[in-house]
Amino acid sequence: SSNFFAAMTEPPKTDGPPKTELAIQVLEASLRNEKETRAKLEKLVEAQQLQVEEHRNLRLKLEALLRIEREHVQQLQHQLLEAEATARLPEEVLEEHRNL
Repeated sequence: SSNFFAAMTEPPKTDGPPKTELAIQVLEASLRNEKETRAKLEKLVEAQQLQVEEHRNLRLKLEALLRIEREHVQQLQHQLLEAEATARLPEEVLEEHRNL
């Protein structure tokens, strides 16, 4: 019976690798996870950068279109002013003739 008690108090025999070996395995596993996570994050960042680039290109195109439209509007306004001026011209010329 003394053997039985001795077995109870003795530290259990570890069948597997020693604790340091286990610790190393755990660290290696967590390092692998970290690397995978970082790789995923890098891919996300890359995707976002591409989106940002696409948005920038789109904005530049839209700004160019807007500039062209504004120039067109200015041309039309100029033409309108000229048309109004020529439309008024005969009256003014007639007025001057009447005054003479």
